[in-house]
Amino acid sequence: MSDSDLNMTGIGVRRGGRTDLAKMHRLFSTTIVRVCAKDYDFEQRQVWIASIHDTQRWLSLAEDQYLLVAYTATVLCGFASLKEDRHVDMLYVHPDSQLKGAGRLLFSGLREQAGRMQQATMTADVSITARPFFEKMGFKVLKDQWVERNGILLPNLA
Repeated sequence: MSDSDLNMTGIGVRRGGRTDLAKMHRLFSTTIVRVCAKDYDFEQRQVWIASIHDTQRWLSLAEDQYLLVAYTATVLCGFASLKEDRHVDMLYVHPDSQLKGAGRLLFSGLREQAGRMQQATMTADVSITARPFFEKMGFKVLKDQWVERNGILLPNLA
């Protein structure tokens, strides 16, 4: 994409891939540290961030899922992925890019892809922090759940 592909907010969206993973790791970690602190304690955030070391998981995200990245002219400002044509696996927006349209652009791209794959509904397991965004996108909470990572429980919603 060229700069002319950026929307009026200066944010563009393109397909992501393996070459984006290092920047995605940094964005993922920064977002969890800075945005999720109000909902998750230090230990929970650290074990969540440690998932960047699951190389196979991240390679699968880049190679097997529908991955989108949001960017400005010089900076990665978010990423999102669609698993099995209907499940929002990840959607992260850098703290400095939140409330500027990046999340909505990424989600719209995932929704369009799900539609192309003839999926009438989408699913997601989301953090407490992300709940308001997903509700604005039309999601309904079906249940509260706990995910265990290295013996630490993290609450999320399905």
